[in-house]
Amino acid sequence: MDLQITDEDEEEVELKFLKNDGVAKRNIVHSLRELKYYALENKGIFTLIGIILGIVIIVALYMEFEVYNKRYNLYQAFALDSFTMTMKESYLTNVDYSGKEIEEGKYFLAIKIAIYNKTLDPASVSKENFRIYFDDEIIYPSYD
Repeated sequence: MDLQITDEDEEEVELKFLKNDGVAKRNIVHSLRELKYYALENKGIFTLIGIILGIVIIVALYMEFEVYNKRYNLYQAFALDSFTMTMKESYLTNVDYSGKEIEEGKYFLAIKIAIYNKTLDPASVSKENFRIYFDDEIIYPSYD
């Protein structure tokens, strides 16, 4: 490339031969540095937000696994209103009394539950409240 500059050329000329790739990297580094300084200056607020967020996550996980989706094993007692219930036995089968398969994909689940009244007052249990959640389906029992 030949450039001829004479005395008549008194204007400044900027020649750019290569792309400046460092601008994007420099902007990212600058933004990260500014974010770091902002976080250090407001450490108390970020700590408080982190603690609150941690507490919310811990409470949400506890509620999900220990309250809403609590699983009980055989002989493990659980409370319901004024009653204490214990699942004594369970039996799952896909055959009827004569040993023949009931129907493809159909099963019987028999559960023996002991119910104890914790109060001295007589109380009764409503059968409408008993149900089994299986995947996304609610199964209401038959009592025969």
